[in-house]
Amino acid sequence: MERADFSVGGIHAPELAAPGAIALPLLSFIIVPDQFLDLGPLIAAIDAQDYPRIEIIVVGPVASDSDVSFAGQTELNSRLQTVSLAETLSPIERGLAGLRLANGEFISFLDGDAVPRPNFASAHIQAHLASRHAVPLTLSDFTSMRAAGKDHPASVAYLSDGSLMPSGKTIRLSCIDDAAYATLSERTELVAPEAQDSIHSVAQGAIYRRFVLELLHPIEPRSDIETLSIPLHYQPLCILLGGAAMIDLKLMTVSDGRAATTTLTDEKLATIAVREKLKVWGANGSDFSPRVGAKRYWSGITALLPLQSDTNDATFSARTTELMAGQIALLFAAFGEKQTIHHLDTLLPRPTLLSVLKQHYGSHLPLRIHWALQSSPIRTMHEQIRLYLRARRIRRRQARKTSP
Repeated sequence: MERADFSVGGIHAPELAAPGAIALPLLSFIIVPDQFLDLGPLIAAIDAQDYPRIEIIVVGPVASDSDVSFAGQTELNSRLQTVSLAETLSPIERGLAGLRLANGEFISFLDGDAVPRPNFASAHIQAHLASRHAVPLTLSDFTSMRAAGKDHPASVAYLSDGSLMPSGKTIRLSCIDDAAYATLSERTELVAPEAQDSIHSVAQGAIYRRFVLELLHPIEPRSDIETLSIPLHYQPLCILLGGAAMIDLKLMTVSDGRAATTTLTDEKLATIAVREKLKVWGANGSDFSPRVGAKRYWSGITALLPLQSDTNDATFSARTTELMAGQIALLFAAFGEKQTIHHLDTLLPRPTLLSVLKQHYGSHLPLRIHWALQSSPIRTMHEQIRLYLRARRIRRRQARKTSP
């Protein structure tokens, strides 16, 4: 396969422009092993990808010098570079170190437990290039998101206008023939940002758009927490920001028979992971809210909280108060006290909101906060009236246009 071998509408790259004038996007594989592993098989699997433009970055710890297979790869593979770190860093910090060296427009993080199949990169990149909506990431091997006996849980919200463009109307990789493209199109679904199951179940088989990752860097990578993972931080935030494309194909081989998913069972670590995502979402509120709309932005805060069937339960209130510690100050800085309280009042039960506010201000809330709480229902009513009148005006204009 030629380095820039692709087609658009059946016209191949050499006919579209001078050789080398147009190139496929570069995909950077960043390997962040959690322990000393024999990375030779993983490097070989990445080298065997049928997608032509890749680079490989390994961020320590790496295999020992006695590992002949890995040593051979580092000497002979011009696409591979290794980074040895003197200090012990968390997986997220090592991932950020690799990202600073990466040149790719697309990024894939691997930890050595899952090995990509030869069509992993091409299937993901083709899904990105042909998607009807630009999504921050594509996911595959999302085992934990499947309900028993079903391909997808009912609570996942899929977009209904199709997933990939027709093959003749998009960039086509030459390594994906018509049959493979038809299968990819059939097995790819675009997931709306509000899909709850996709936010709380993450997969190792993911390829991100680089610029979105740079919007979502953790505020505090927490070098003392070794088990905090890259997927647990970035994937939920990416999905909230712009949804995802789910590829229901087996594109990875997982070591030791484990599912290619990442979860946190330790409550303390889970709390840190959620709190860090809330920090990023809150600190970037003035940027993200115009991007995604106020309604989706504020509902994203509750979406990041652990799922709870009864929001009036005392446990939910205590848990939410703990997770929102420090977040309320970020929201106040981005939106002001009145607007923040108004939006949270529509999302959280009033006792929970009071608990969050008292944690920030102390047991005696300032008078202005009491007034903001009292006026919140009035603001909600005014907003509903405004939306009703707007819809009524639109209906009247449409009626005038259609009347003879």
